[in-house]
Amino acid sequence: MKDEWYTPAWITDPLGDFDLDPAAPVGKHQAIAKKEYTKQDDGLKQDWHGRVWLNPPFSHPAMRLFVKKMSRHGNGIMLVLNRGFDSAWFQDYIFGKADAILFLRGRIKFIDPSGKEMGSSPIGCSLVAYGAENARILEQCGLKGKCIKLKTENV
Repeated sequence: MKDEWYTPAWITDPLGDFDLDPAAPVGKHQAIAKKEYTKQDDGLKQDWHGRVWLNPPFSHPAMRLFVKKMSRHGNGIMLVLNRGFDSAWFQDYIFGKADAILFLRGRIKFIDPSGKEMGSSPIGCSLVAYGAENARILEQCGLKGKCIKLKTENV
C-alpha cells in the first residue's frame, strides 16, 4: 500500500485547528496544520508540540512507530485503518492510551498529488483521539460513524 495519502478536507475541517502534522505528504496539498514535517524531515526524529494531526504511513514498521509516538505525545487526532485491533501496537498504543475512537461510516476517497479524488479505500478508517478535548471534538464534529469513549473523565 502506498504511504502518501492526502486526507480530504471534509474529514479534517470539522476537527478544528492543528499545530503540527508530523507525517504530511510531499507535494502540493491542503495544509492541515500550522507546521508540517514530510518524510524528508522524518517526523519521528522531530519534537512534537501542541495539537497534532496524524495520518501515519500505513507501511510497517513506520505506522507502529508513528502511532507509538502519538500515544506518548497524548494530544491530537490520528487516522488509522480499521484493522489490526488484535495487534500489539493497537492494544498498547490505542486501546491502552487513547481517549476515544470514531469509526467512520463508509470508505474514504483519499486525494492524489494532483488534487484529484482517488477511488475508495479498500479498508474502512477510524479517527483516534488523544486527550479529553480531542475526544469531545470527535463526539461533536458531525462526521458520520460511531464514536466510542475509551476513557471516562473523573467526576
